[in-house]
Amino acid sequence: MCKIFTSATVLFFLSFLTVAAKPDLPVEEKKSYPDTNKVLLFRKLSQQNEYSKPHLAITLARQGLKLSRELKFRKGEGMMLSQLGSIHENHDNLPLAQTFLNEALQIFQEVNDQQGIADCYNVLGIIHGKLGNYKPATTYFLKALKINENIENRAGIIQSYIKLGVVNEHGNNLNKALQYYLKAQKLSTDKKSNAYRALYNNIGIVYARKGQLEKALTYFEEGIQKSKENPTVDVLTSLLDNAGNASLELGRKAQAMAYYQEALNKSRTFNLPEKEARSLLNISYILGDGNSSTSLNYLNEALLISKKIGNKRLTSEIYTTISDFYKSRKDFEAAFSALEHHNLYADSLFSLDKKLSVAALQSGYDMEKSRVEIQTLQLINGKQVLERNILIVFSLFTMFLLVGMVLYILKVEKLNKQLTESNAIKDKLFSIIGHDLRTPVINLVQMMDVMEDMDVSSNERTVFIAALKKQSEASLETLDNLLHWGKNQLQGIRVKPDQLPLKSVFEKNLLAFDLQISKKSINIINHIPESIKVLADADHLNFIIRNLISNAIKFTFPSGTIEINAVRKDADLVTISVSDNGIGISEENKLSIFKTFPVVKNGTDNEKGTGIGLMLCKEFVEANGGLIWLKSNPENGTTIYFTLPMIK
Repeated sequence: MCKIFTSATVLFFLSFLTVAAKPDLPVEEKKSYPDTNKVLLFRKLSQQNEYSKPHLAITLARQGLKLSRELKFRKGEGMMLSQLGSIHENHDNLPLAQTFLNEALQIFQEVNDQQGIADCYNVLGIIHGKLGNYKPATTYFLKALKINENIENRAGIIQSYIKLGVVNEHGNNLNKALQYYLKAQKLSTDKKSNAYRALYNNIGIVYARKGQLEKALTYFEEGIQKSKENPTVDVLTSLLDNAGNASLELGRKAQAMAYYQEALNKSRTFNLPEKEARSLLNISYILGDGNSSTSLNYLNEALLISKKIGNKRLTSEIYTTISDFYKSRKDFEAAFSALEHHNLYADSLFSLDKKLSVAALQSGYDMEKSRVEIQTLQLINGKQVLERNILIVFSLFTMFLLVGMVLYILKVEKLNKQLTESNAIKDKLFSIIGHDLRTPVINLVQMMDVMEDMDVSSNERTVFIAALKKQSEASLETLDNLLHWGKNQLQGIRVKPDQLPLKSVFEKNLLAFDLQISKKSINIINHIPESIKVLADADHLNFIIRNLISNAIKFTFPSGTIEINAVRKDADLVTISVSDNGIGISEENKLSIFKTFPVVKNGTDNEKGTGIGLMLCKEFVEANGGLIWLKSNPENGTTIYFTLPMIK
């Protein structure tokens, strides 16, 4: 059970304290930017919804970012990019968070905003801490500490001590971690602040890891009392969870259950879904073998919550616990199934998964080719046997010979047709690989050669890296579409229908395009009602949505608008649409847009594409019982419609 005193709880406090300490603009700067108060309002509202409603928080931050760019308010732009980074860090989208924070850091350095620089260093340190990179995390926290000391920011110094305590704790330097925590506690003058109450939790965790559980429980309980006097539910729920952990380690199950149950009630009352899921996970530990069905119910409830908020790290952890649950009951089939789901959520398996997909596609083609060849050889052998029999009893089997020959010719023609189609699939695949995939890869190699051979400046290197990223994304999109198309050609489309909440599926997929949307300052308007559920294959629907959103972003001009809607067509179908106000499609290209390998144009930022995505969308929509079509005028945008069965 010691594993429950881990980094997740403490790193949560790092994130929480970083958000709480973000400074407001000086009064004189507000006066020089009359409309910047709106930017500050967007940031404040985004911070308020950061934990409970991340989709809303991201939308508000995007609006603040767009307004800052319109006002040419560089500091505000940095603040909103930093806020987007903080949101994604809190929900474990770490690579995307790092991208936003590095961009914000560059702006803060440009305008010489020392507090903004320190805040970025702190969150970047948190990201590296979550990734287990403790040395660079410590470097970032020490940089932030130095800045806070120079500007005499007492609250910032306290936070830096806390973060340095955390990173030393995770590096197993427990005594040093305790020194930093005690320094922070001594320096704190506001005994009612969140940071002060959080210190009781951090110090208690260190004592728990050192094996001094009674002392740890004393700190947790004292922190709970101080939090109840002036409650901050985030701090309180973590203290309650850890008090339960310590009680459980000491063998006091009833006391532990009381703490966990109180943490669960607080999480539900104040709408903290991630904390609710972790409390449910803790309660399942206590129930264990004593009440196995109830324990599994708690785990399944925690799993539903983690999937709903899109926390892949937590979902993966819950699947691991479910797998262990089934293994302890020797239900190895269920345990293996849960472990498979865990692997799907493990980001580290992404590259391996891609390699396996390519290998499976090639293997499928080779197996099909071998099967046709074997059948052809069998028919040839059958012909030889038949001819020998004809020589012996020619007069009796003349008619049978004629019939057999006709059937043989027809079957050979059918097999030759299958072999020709299979070869055509191979030729089309290698045609695309040789043109649409090989060309961007060659460009990548050439750009890297230039960067290696030439003494490029920092600005030039930034341009090269941006170009490399764009080429890599285009290559990855092409490869994904090729894999889907090739698999469908060789194996056929298999549909596993499920009841899916349409708006939630769209919002989840929109998160993956957050960087592209922000870079083009595109406004996303989602009109889909919460109540609409469709009956479709989840993988197919996600693929369709990703491709339609990607195309809309690609062909929309900067500061443009993309609208998403869903309208009940009749009692059984819903019509879904994705509209943009981009470059539109010519009448000539409309005729081929959903066909195999259509003519495609580059996007408004010169984005590349193959056109395979829309062809696959058509196949997936029709396989799920729907239709797809479009309306478009050159220079006036495009709307793509598709229908799906609706759950009544």
